[in-house]
Amino acid sequence: MIWASPYLPAVTDLEKLKASWLPDWVVAPAGMLITTTIIGSFVAFNVFLKYLLDDFEWSRGGTAGALSAAMVGQGILSPLTGYLADKYGARPLVSVGAVLLGVGYLLLSQVQELWQLYALYLMTGMGGATVFVPVVGAVSRRFHQRRGLALSVGVSGITLGTAIVPLALSEVMSALGWRQTYMLVGVVIGLLVLSLGQLMGGRLPTASARRLSGYSLSRAIRTATFWKVLLASGTSLSAVHMVVAHMVTFSTDLGLAAAKGATLVSMVGICGFVGMIFTGYLADRFGGRGPWMLSALLSITGLAWLLVMRDPSMIYPFVALYGFAWGGYAVLMPFLAAQFFGIGSVAAVIGGVQLGGAVMASSGPMVAGFVFDRTGSYYPAFGLGIALFIIGAALVSWMREVPELE
Repeated sequence: MIWASPYLPAVTDLEKLKASWLPDWVVAPAGMLITTTIIGSFVAFNVFLKYLLDDFEWSRGGTAGALSAAMVGQGILSPLTGYLADKYGARPLVSVGAVLLGVGYLLLSQVQELWQLYALYLMTGMGGATVFVPVVGAVSRRFHQRRGLALSVGVSGITLGTAIVPLALSEVMSALGWRQTYMLVGVVIGLLVLSLGQLMGGRLPTASARRLSGYSLSRAIRTATFWKVLLASGTSLSAVHMVVAHMVTFSTDLGLAAAKGATLVSMVGICGFVGMIFTGYLADRFGGRGPWMLSALLSITGLAWLLVMRDPSMIYPFVALYGFAWGGYAVLMPFLAAQFFGIGSVAAVIGGVQLGGAVMASSGPMVAGFVFDRTGSYYPAFGLGIALFIIGAALVSWMREVPELE
């Protein structure tokens, strides 16, 4: 099934639904700014990691597990927030998430124990789920023929946040320290997401909502295709985060300055933004399967390059390939959900995929950290990442069409 799926409503029905909401050009850029803020704050953990290790002398694996807790929290709530967004619209969910994120980061400035770090990152992850899935669902529902490109804009904050936020916070941390930086993040993210969330649309008109067709989450999970999308997303994003979460510490091990490591993370985001837009364009023309294979090939090539390089300056080709591929995965997961299962319950289906994918992906930062603690090297974890990308590509290649709804 390609993007012009028989499960999607007629364009005329979509136009009637749009008439009760804000214009498209408002929703997609608002989604971009929201995802820039929340994803950037999560990715910036790799900048905080260096300071936390210096102050508390915790293990790398144990400390990196806090980011895994955030990803688990995001995954656990995603199906519920998707269901609620399908029923009530994105606006109220995003408002609640803004409060959870803001308070969570404010409290992180007072951390003294490792368990506190875990608990508060779990809280921010739950706040992220209350924001991210409703936003992606809102963007997915509004576009028919150019859904891939719209999703590229709406969720491009995943890569823009990676490009901008860690580098900016690295400078702030150098001047203020990590505790004051957490406080600043809490205030900014709370106010910004709360205000932008009011642009995302409220409750769906009942008559229009009935005209939207597609699989419910309960019906989608009874298909093999749903589980293949979930497992492909989980294995691939686990491999992505194995590297991204440890980019600063890995680069300093190579002899680069911590600030240079933060710059590399930003470069991953910049290349990811390009990859996201290009992949969205390809998905609109050819469906999601082929672009996923391209992203997997680039990911595998990048990690293979990382394993054989010895000169630290040669890390830049890896950053370009890896970042470009990451942008592709970020667009293709929600795109495939809409492509195969329609948009009637698209936020709930995306939330279901997000649950499994996030729980699996959450292991990436922790596994890479523990591998380093045991072996003194990240290279075995990078080899595991290659295997995970191969598994993800195989799962996508084996996806089959789901039966049409009567």
